[in-house]
Amino acid sequence: IRNWALVSELVAATREIEDFWFTVPRTTEPDMLDRTAVEIQRTYKKTGKLGMSLERYLVFVARMRHLTGQTPDIRSKMWITNGKYEGKAMLVVGFDSAGEFTAHGWMPNFHSPMVGGRYTWIPDHI
Repeated sequence: IRNWALVSELVAATREIEDFWFTVPRTTEPDMLDRTAVEIQRTYKKTGKLGMSLERYLVFVARMRHLTGQTPDIRSKMWITNGKYEGKAMLVVGFDSAGEFTAHGWMPNFHSPMVGGRYTWIPDHI
């Protein structure tokens, strides 16, 4: 996967504090569609879930392709809630109809019926 967001200085690098092993629901569509990134972050924080970082998202995509042969987030897109773009903005990521990875910087108070979130959690053991 190649994209400007993977090399841009405007995208804040997310330092993984936890062990990189993580769990995420295996779905092709994100949850919490039509919510702002701020709403999604608050919900995850209240429920003890972690937001998706760009690095974890790429691992998730690779694993989905390996296990199911499907690419997630083609019809919808997903907020990267554990990361920033150019200070206050956040990234919205997914895949276009040709299967190419896309990333756009959007303000976190934007919402669309086709943009949602994905949460992760760190398992006690593997």
